[in-house]
Amino acid sequence: YVLVRRGHTVLAGYLTLICGSVVIIGTTLWLDDVTRVRTLNYSVIMILFASLFVSLRVTLLVSAFYIISMLIIPSINPLISSQAIAQGPLRFVILMTLIAVIFAYYRVRLEHERRREVIESEQRYRLVSDLIANYAFSFRIEPDGRAVYEWMTDGFARITGYQWAELEAIGTQNLYHPDDLPRRTADLARLYEGEPLKAEYRIYTKSGDLRWLHVTSYPARDDHHGWVNRCYGVA
Repeated sequence: YVLVRRGHTVLAGYLTLICGSVVIIGTTLWLDDVTRVRTLNYSVIMILFASLFVSLRVTLLVSAFYIISMLIIPSINPLISSQAIAQGPLRFVILMTLIAVIFAYYRVRLEHERRREVIESEQRYRLVSDLIANYAFSFRIEPDGRAVYEWMTDGFARITGYQWAELEAIGTQNLYHPDDLPRRTADLARLYEGEPLKAEYRIYTKSGDLRWLHVTSYPARDDHHGWVNRCYGVA
């Protein structure tokens, strides 16, 4: 739990597999005959856990570890019947491993397909951004009223001469003509209240040129609370 909270999810997954395996295999050496065999069935939990959270290769290694362990446990403890293990947990583990591997294989295929679709979507986004003269943007509105920009197309730099991080560092108010700032502030207040915005402002580019900017913005409301929590626009 502590490792996951700190972002070390992969390490936490491997430790879970190791600790769970040690408990299951170790416990079978000290219980009575019936309980020993039943305890080995819990190894399926570790195999299913591996198929969900780690790679397919690790899932197969975990399964192989349990299969080998079940084969050698009777030689370590003669009180454990090899026939009982073969007819019970060993058969069960092999069957569940086959099912888990099939599902894990298709899960990996779906993840690769989704990743490919995301890459293609990003490429289309970049292409459209390069082709149009306008720029699109989205910003999130925090509960304290602070606007946090989430994304901005490359057209912003072509129109203003600024990179967004560069303008944010010196203050976004420096982009607008001083006489238009009060109107800009009032328009944003109405936008935050849920009113769509269409307005024009004078801006100073990074090189000092004066330009007119036509801005269209639309608010999006939070489904749960009903207040405006995000705005989308094009300029």
